[in-house]
Amino acid sequence: MKTKNLILFVALLFALSYNLHSQYIANEDEGDYFIRNIYIERDSVFMKSDRDWFWGANILNSLHFLTREHIIEDELLFNLESMTVEKYLAETERNLRKTNLFVSVDIRLDSIAEGTSDAYVVTKDRWSLYPSLLVGLSGGNYRLGGRLEEYNLFGRGADLMAEALYLQKNDIGWQGRAKFEKARLFRSNIGMRAVIEANKFYHSDTLDISKQYRTLETPSSFGISVINNMGDKFHYKGNGLFDTMNLTEQRAHIFYSHGWERQNRYFATAMLEAENIERPSEEYARAFDNCGRFLMQFSSTAHYYAKIKNVNSYNVQDIESGGYGRVIIGQVFPMRSSSNPENRLGESIYYVAGEGEQSYYKDDLYLFVSIKGSSGFQRGLAKYTYQEANITAMYKFNDMFLIGARIKQQSVWNWFDKDRQLLLDEDHGLRGYAAHELVGANRYIANFEARFFPDWHIWTIDFSGVAFCDVGNVWDYTMKYMFNDVYVSAGLGLRGHFSKSNNPHHTFRLDVAYNFHENKIGTIMFGSQQYFDFFFKHDYRKPTIFGLEYDDI
Repeated sequence: MKTKNLILFVALLFALSYNLHSQYIANEDEGDYFIRNIYIERDSVFMKSDRDWFWGANILNSLHFLTREHIIEDELLFNLESMTVEKYLAETERNLRKTNLFVSVDIRLDSIAEGTSDAYVVTKDRWSLYPSLLVGLSGGNYRLGGRLEEYNLFGRGADLMAEALYLQKNDIGWQGRAKFEKARLFRSNIGMRAVIEANKFYHSDTLDISKQYRTLETPSSFGISVINNMGDKFHYKGNGLFDTMNLTEQRAHIFYSHGWERQNRYFATAMLEAENIERPSEEYARAFDNCGRFLMQFSSTAHYYAKIKNVNSYNVQDIESGGYGRVIIGQVFPMRSSSNPENRLGESIYYVAGEGEQSYYKDDLYLFVSIKGSSGFQRGLAKYTYQEANITAMYKFNDMFLIGARIKQQSVWNWFDKDRQLLLDEDHGLRGYAAHELVGANRYIANFEARFFPDWHIWTIDFSGVAFCDVGNVWDYTMKYMFNDVYVSAGLGLRGHFSKSNNPHHTFRLDVAYNFHENKIGTIMFGSQQYFDFFFKHDYRKPTIFGLEYDDI
């Protein structure tokens, strides 16, 4: 009976998200335009009309490679001497902003005769080379190092990064990281992302090659991903105590997805995944270890777009409302380690999952709600059941002041003491609390913020302020919901936003929180980007197993 109820719940969840999302259809002008000429105007990072123009601006402009015209041309959804409509112009603007190469993008039509126009694509480059001093203080631990990242290598849209960072946390010491990412290899629709990370405990390699759903009419997506992790990870026992566990993780997956329609999109996806995992003992075994997976996913999305500023930074950003829903069904099958034949064999489990989300934006009010649930089934009994809920709300009173909140709750059942580690500290949703003190298998977090945008700036840095309150708790499998012993903090923060970039990582954050559990001011927290983003994207997502999140840093 429990099995039937869960399957019915997932089916109803998907049906609800499917029915709700269809009400959102972008209200874009469908007027026809004949495009006679296309003019691409590329503005430099510093222009004399900018308020932060200074005597050395020309020198900095000469050090920056202006984005090549073909990078912009590849994103255009309209052609020379052909007909187009408003929706393709608006989507082109959004897609160009999404590349994160520009501070601003504007597409204007100049009417030269009835029904005939010239199109002007005006972009303003953002500064792309960032030598960064990495300084952080969080949960009683500091980090210090440097990073050099070029987001637009030679103006060709490639992202290249190298980083060296000293981490006091857990005596990790020096850690290196390198990344290369290119959205379009050789001007094709195929992109690549490669990441290497290593410290004295751990080494990780990731390679992903895929064709993404780039537009609202891209017919298909496919790709392959390979991950290789090895070394010691941290297993926390609470109160700051931990031990290390040596492991080897090798994963690979391949997928293909097909999409239909434009505004309300539908997708069918098949994915095959294989893994080889070796852990030091049964104590550290996790759900679905050493299992291959064949997953089928049926999903749908809908989008409504708007522009907004003075929410996460002073720059204009695109927000979307609408809906997303998916149902995942599949077979999980056992795999044995080839390098260690005695390693634990995986399990044979049927898997079913559902997710539905809805967002609303109108008159400066934004609301997002999502829920997801999943379970495996073995001999008719539920196993590894997971449930998650998210609520985010924001109201913008004017360009200077807004309030908002983010709430997230995660719970598991029938996990059979498999290792699952969620943290609650300054790095995981609760400012003012030391790292690794609070550990559990279930968690809820509530973050409340009032943000102030007084339009203060010094040269290329714009400043804003934050007042916040964080609430949360974690608990293990044996305990019920923990609402009695709630952990609370509150405080003030300062944000510095680099005006020459719309990258969220180029917002610098300083927070001071009061810990109400210990009745003292917690450590000062310094880092990059806002503590959380108010907006969510209803983008296509590959099928996955829910509930495998594991905090080990």
